[in-house]
Parts: sequence; C-alpha cells; structure tokens
Amino acid sequence: RLLIANAQAAEICGQPPDELAPGRTREELLRLQLARGSLGPGEAGEARLQELLRRDPRIPTRERRRLANDRIVEIVAEPTRQGGRVITFTDITALVTAEAEARDRAALLQTMQDTMRHGIAFFGSDHRLIMANALATDLAGLQPGDGRPGMSVTELNAIRLRRGVFESSDAEIHASGRDRSRPHQSRRTLPDGRVVEALSDPTPDGGFVMSWTDVTALARAEAAAEQRAATLQAMIENMGTGVALFGADHRLMAANRLVEDLAGYAPGELQPGSSLEELLATQAPGAATGDINLDREYRALALGADRSRPLRYIRPAPAGRMVEVASAPMPDGGFVITLSDITALARAEAEAKQQAQIQAVMLSTIRHGIALYGPDHRLIAVNRLTTVISGTTEEQVRPGVSFAEVVRHQAAMGGLGRNPEAEVERLLSLDRRQPQHYRREASDGRMIEVHSDPTPDGGFAITFSDITALVAAETAARSRAAMLQAALDTMRHGIMLFGPDHRLLAANALATEIGGLSAEELRPGILLEEQVREHHARGMYGPEPEASATRDHLLAADRSLCWRRTRKMPDGRVVEVFSDPTPEGGFVVTFTDVTAQAQAEAEARQRAATLQVTMDNVHHGIAMYGPDRRLVVANRLAGPQHGLPNLHERPGVLFEDLVCEQRVLGFFGPDPEAARIAAEVIGLDRRKAIRPSGSRRW
Repeated sequence: RLLIANAQAAEICGQPPDELAPGRTREELLRLQLARGSLGPGEAGEARLQELLRRDPRIPTRERRRLANDRIVEIVAEPTRQGGRVITFTDITALVTAEAEARDRAALLQTMQDTMRHGIAFFGSDHRLIMANALATDLAGLQPGDGRPGMSVTELNAIRLRRGVFESSDAEIHASGRDRSRPHQSRRTLPDGRVVEALSDPTPDGGFVMSWTDVTALARAEAAAEQRAATLQAMIENMGTGVALFGADHRLMAANRLVEDLAGYAPGELQPGSSLEELLATQAPGAATGDINLDREYRALALGADRSRPLRYIRPAPAGRMVEVASAPMPDGGFVITLSDITALARAEAEAKQQAQIQAVMLSTIRHGIALYGPDHRLIAVNRLTTVISGTTEEQVRPGVSFAEVVRHQAAMGGLGRNPEAEVERLLSLDRRQPQHYRREASDGRMIEVHSDPTPDGGFAITFSDITALVAAETAARSRAAMLQAALDTMRHGIMLFGPDHRLLAANALATEIGGLSAEELRPGILLEEQVREHHARGMYGPEPEASATRDHLLAADRSLCWRRTRKMPDGRVVEVFSDPTPEGGFVVTFTDVTAQAQAEAEARQRAATLQVTMDNVHHGIAMYGPDRRLVVANRLAGPQHGLPNLHERPGVLFEDLVCEQRVLGFFGPDPEAARIAAEVIGLDRRKAIRPSGSRRW
C-alpha cells in the first residue's frame, strides 16, 4: 500500500494528486493509470497491467513509459529492507527527444559517410582508428575487415603494404612516419589501376582525419589534357606561323620557335616573362627587316600600338622575304602576335596583279565587248567596246546596275530591233545558267552576235561581236554557193567533190543521171569506199570476176594523181570517168556521157576498116593526106612504090617527113639533085591536081 507520494509524482504520472492517497494498493493505482490510458489502449493496456502485477516486488526494475499526454517517464522501482519498495518517476521527455535527435543525426552522418563519394577515417591523438566509412577501406587499398577501430596507422599501413598499395617498404615507412599535425596530400595508383588522392588533416584534439577520393577519371582527363597540350605544343612548334602570347602586363608568356626566325631573334632570346619593350630592345639592328631605319619605324609602331584592338600589317624581312604581322586582343587583357611568311603569297599577288593588268589591257583592246554579271544578275565589269557594240552609254553600264536595267536601256535607245518589247521579254526569260547564242540587228543596221555563258559562281558573262562584215560575207558566200550549185546542176558533166578523208562534200544532179548513183550514194558525208561497194553490190561493174577486180582497183587507186577510165554502164551507155586531186588533199570525180562519141568512133573504125579492105584490093598505090598534111590512110601498094614499106601502118605521119625519108633512102637520086627534087615535091601546091611526067614517082 502507498505510504507517501509527492506532488511531482502525480504531475509526472499525469494523475490528480488526490488519486495518490496513502493507503491505496499498488493494483488500485495501476488500474487508475490504465483508466487514464497511461498503460496503453484497450487490450494492450490490460496486458501491460497484468505484466506489472506479476512482477516480483523484491527485484529492482527500470523502465520508460509513454503516457497518454505523450510525456515520457522513466520509472525506477527499488525494494526496501522492510519488504516494501520505493518508486521514482522522472520526466525524461527532453532527454529522449535529444537522444532520438542524436541518433538521427548519427544515422544521417553514417548514411552520409557510407554514401559519400569519398572514403573518410578518424584517428585519435594516439593515431589509432576511431571510425571509418566503407569507402575508406576500399579506397585505402584494404579489404573488408582489414581496418578495425583501435588499429594504429602503422598497423594499417603494414596491411596496405601486403595488399600492394605501397611500391616498397620504404614508401610504407615514409607514409607511417608523417607529421600528422600538418596537412598532407598524396596521389597513389592502386593495384587495380584506380588512382586515389589521399588527404590528411589534423583535428583540434591532436588526432587527424584521412580522406580518400577516387580521381581516376580526373587523372585520365589530366593525362589526356597533358597529351593534348603536348600535341598542341608540337603543332604550334611545327606550324608555319610564328605565335607569341603576351599577358595583360605585356610580358611574354609563350612563343614557338618560328617567332625567333621571323622576328629576327637568336635562338633562346625570347624568354617568358620579358616585356614587349625589353624584347624589342634586344632585337639586333636590322634583324627584323634588313634595314636599320625601317626596323626603327616598325619598333615604334609595335610600342605605340593599342593592343586592345586588332592590328595587321606587312613588312619586309631579310633575304627578300615578306612577313605578315597580326596582333589580336585576348579576353584577359593580353594579346597574341602572329608572324606569317607570306613571301610566296606576296609574289603570287604581285604576279596576279601583273596578270590582271595584262588582262585589263587585253580586254580593253580586244575586238569584242565583254560584260560580266554576278549571281544576282548585277553588272560587275565591262570593257570599253561593250558600250560601242551594244549601243549603251558608260552611265548605263556602270557596275552594280541590273541586267534588266541594261536591257531596257538598250531597248529605249533602239538597240533591240523593230520589236523591242518582245525582245526585252525574250532576253530576260533566257536561262543564264545555260550557254545562249543569238544574233540581232542594231538600229544602225549593224549585225551583232551575242554569246552568254555561265560562270562557276552562278553569274554569267556576255560577249558582243560586230559581225556585220561576216554576215555580209556569209550572204555573199551563200549567193556564190547557190550560183556554183546552179552551175554544177546545169553543166553537162556529173561532178562529185570529196574531202581529204574521202567523204563526199558535194555533188550535182547529173552525178545521178550520168554516174548511175542513187540518192543514198550521194548523201553528204558518205565514204568513197561505201559508194564503190554499193556500186559493186548493184552490179554496176559488170559480171564477175571482172566486177570484183574493178572494185579492188578503184579502192586502191591513188587519188593524189590524175587518172581517167571509160566504163560501160549496164544500160549500154559509155561514161568517161576522171579523178583529179584538189589542193587541200581531196579530189574531184567527173562523169561524162561519151556514148555518142563512142558510137561514132566505132562507126568510124568500121568504115575505116571497110575502106582499108577496099584500098588494099586496088591495083594502084594510094595514100590520102588530111588538111594538116598528115597521112590519113594508105593501101599496101602505096609504100613499096615510093620506097616506104609498111606505109599503111603509119597514119598521122607528116608528108614532109615521108619526103625526107625518101631522099635519105636515095629515092630521088644523089644530092644535090635529090635535095632539089625533094624541095620541089614538098613545095607543090596540093590544092591543085598534079599529074607527074617522066619516070619520077611523086
């Protein structure tokens, strides 16, 4: 039974003071607490009550209980010698809250330590491990279980040596003997290839904190950056431009070797840290340009230049070189100077300028007008003759004017013919991406030929040519050609003209009629060989094997020589064919119908044969001479009677020659009588009938 209770007990337990009345039993007091919810709700509270009632009062107990008002009370029961017990109630709500917060903070810190990307370990002033997160073991090169609280730094480093973290025992000894009262930083590569950075920082109590960070990616990036930097340095050193970098204080930070060569410095003279003024002062006189006075001018330019603005100029250098100097500002207030050897470029530019001058002279003196337009169809340049030939003024064809404006100016000045509106529309609609060619007549009667050709940049060039004389010559040539063709077509011979390549150039109508050639065989461009073979296929050369022999003869004939032949056509006509060379290497083939002549000659031969038979049967010698005193015919008896055997076989011989032969043969006796008689015989007037007397055979 309750003997005594203070007011604080009632307050802490959440009961009215009158309920803690002396004399009440422990069970009664517990049931009052159950009723107020201090033992828990419902069945749980009842179970708690029964548990408390079963406790042995002789055994000390200590427990914490959360009351219905959420206060937390620590209850301590101590037995007394007399067999009773003393129960104390302490409100520990603030303590429990503080402990919970401390546990939460500890758990949070532990979570942070275990989840952070760094390994961390705390060592006391005795250099023994207090605590470490899981990552510290891994990044320190240890295995789980290697690092236990209470182990010294030396013990841990010995394990790390066995794990291969240290290259040698000397390195382990050095790491173990470091002064931990001062910060230390180191970087080490673990056996698995990871790179770990370790930091050691002292703590106020004399201990220290070790942290490890996996910097593998950083180390690789740094290595790659170093490699890139080395590559860039090699590129800079081997590039064809000298480069010098100056800081905001105008002092040299870095330069490649080519700067020394192009700026006139000896190797090693360009030392980082030197000011621009100092570097210019150390330059040997005349080393930069080869001229002391010129060096002085460029030195003053370099010192007085505003390096916050871009600067560029070209200066000469020794040995005839040309150097381009450029200065560009940097964002940090410094600047970069580049030096480029542009000797070849300068020479090329000089040559290009000279070539441009030559071309300008050529354009101004050429006998054609030329106008160049850009991709936007605006005029870029024209030569002098453009205005003369195209009928425009210099003001109308100034650079920048559009092609449409130029065309309309030409139309307004009457330079586009009788229908200028239609011509303007046609010219503006032409696709200038394609070559164009046309002719037009100017208002003064001149004929202008215009060519438009695209340029690679999308523009186009127009050339104007005054072809009035050419058109007149072409007209005259066409007229002459028409006259010649009419003459060819009306002459009584068939003609074919072949070029040096044996291809037909021209033929008249009679070539078909007389030569027996078809229209296909007379088409311009046909080869002579094709003609001959078509003739042979059509049977124009008669029966075989003579036809093939004729074909082969004609194909093998040397056309550089004159030749003629007579050919009998399948229809019975006789055609005489001539082939004569032309000066340019070709040849002309002519056909003449000689059928009537051939027939007359045949008839004459027939009559002559008949007459010869008749005369040969006459019993007198007979010799007939023509008006030209040449022998026409003689019978067999005429010769022997006059001392001239076979006279009948010598038609065409002169009468005088025959008399001389008679004299030589002694037919007239000895000279000088023979000479007199021969002269008398020759001098007789043969227009009169002569009857010789005596024994002379005249």
